[in-house]
Amino acid sequence: GLDLVIASGPAVVEFLNGDASLFQHEPIVFTTRPGVLGGPHSTGVVSAVDFTSTLSSALAAQPSTRQVFVVSGIAAFDRLYADLFKAQRKPFEGRVAFHDVAGLPIPDLQARVRELPPDSIIFYLSVSDDGAGHTVMPLDALDPIAAVANAPVYSWHEDALGHGIVGGRLHSSVSDARETARIALRVLRGEKAESIPVVAVDSYTHQFDWRQLQRWGIDEALLPPGSVIRYRESSFFDQYRSYV
Repeated sequence: GLDLVIASGPAVVEFLNGDASLFQHEPIVFTTRPGVLGGPHSTGVVSAVDFTSTLSSALAAQPSTRQVFVVSGIAAFDRLYADLFKAQRKPFEGRVAFHDVAGLPIPDLQARVRELPPDSIIFYLSVSDDGAGHTVMPLDALDPIAAVANAPVYSWHEDALGHGIVGGRLHSSVSDARETARIALRVLRGEKAESIPVVAVDSYTHQFDWRQLQRWGIDEALLPPGSVIRYRESSFFDQYRSYV
């Protein structure tokens, strides 16, 4: 038999919960979101999606922002995040206007983001179905949008960094996996899964793309202390300082 089952993500946890005949005796260690927990022989990590802080980080970097264009798709996966974002953006509704851009084919999305007002930012959630019958990987949809946008693009997951977003307070799947692995090792060493408390983790760090900061003229002094600046390019003087 199996020594351990790892359920990675709330959809997997819900699938296992829906069929009691699956893994009746094997311990399960899960990574999930609040409100979706495993069965009796399980434990794991609960990692929330915190759009409030990611949006706050974006508005701190762009204090003149008055309009936020929220880009998402129409798949169930996309709508899940869109609904969550709507619930979490309420504290900001008196400060900025939100425009939901959902279900547009990629070419139409590109045309839309080429001509946004000057006080705008784009917040990219997820596009895995563009509304025209095209299924795409969310990062594959992000690249062409960010490439032509006339406003800075922000998002919420660290995998998006390097695909045209400025950055922000980004969720780390690596951090989730690390904490899940620690619990899995405890189970493999003999502890019962049900005896290990479920752990809530904050898997967010402030990360920014130096190239996008330069592109949009964003002052690094506006970024939170301790922010990680990636993709920084060295100047000629930095590279050859000793020779100079």
